[in-house]
Amino acid sequence: MGSSKLQAILIWIIVKFLAKNLDTSKYEVLLNEAGFQWAPRTWRNLDIAIFDKKKLLKEGIDEKYAKTPPEVVIEIDTKADLRKYGDFLNYAKEKIQDLLDAGVKKVIWYTTFDKKVIVAEKGKRWFITDWNDTIDVIDDIKLNLEKLLEEEKKS
Repeated sequence: MGSSKLQAILIWIIVKFLAKNLDTSKYEVLLNEAGFQWAPRTWRNLDIAIFDKKKLLKEGIDEKYAKTPPEVVIEIDTKADLRKYGDFLNYAKEKIQDLLDAGVKKVIWYTTFDKKVIVAEKGKRWFITDWNDTIDVIDDIKLNLEKLLEEEKKS
């Protein structure tokens, strides 16, 4: 299923922000529904995934899904069929918990329908806040989605 213009633009501005601020000798950013498979027949597709570069490259560059857990996953809305989950929140909670259980350290999930963000870290209390809140992504890199979007509109 395709992305809306808003979803695609948000992914683009987040990726631009990460490219400017992340240490690319330390991290690799994958996007475009990157596949992460942590067990046989158990995988998730990810909008934006920040990997430890050495760990990811050690498993090799091939046509398979990544087996190395990303350090951080950033999602924008969802393209999933929600019928079996009942609603978005049930789906998001399951996917987030799956990712954390599989070794992902942090999941940041932005929703366009209510301009909220869910932040979940392994071993920490999850919280929901607004787009205008500044979120610590990794290595003290802080992202404020509303500010980034406003800057994008002005440029």
